[in-house]
Amino acid sequence: MNRSLLPIVLAPLLLHGQAIAQDNISPEDFPTLQQLIKPQEGEFAWYDEIPWMTRLQPARERAATEGKLLLIWTSADGQPCGAG
Repeated sequence: MNRSLLPIVLAPLLLHGQAIAQDNISPEDFPTLQQLIKPQEGEFAWYDEIPWMTRLQPARERAATEGKLLLIWTSADGQPCGAG
């Protein structure tokens, strides 16, 4: 990204973040906010529909048998799919 455009792109995001941080949330707002935060119907369909494998060796064997590639999804601590 062009460095001269960086302030133009980031300024609205930073200002929006400050506006959110300054808003007061009343106790009456919590039920509505909790409903918005909770996963909605069908939101994690990708998680349920894909037959994820959490063990590397069986996944490698299956990929080799089926002639397919592997998608290895790791987190910051290096554990695939949160398995540990």
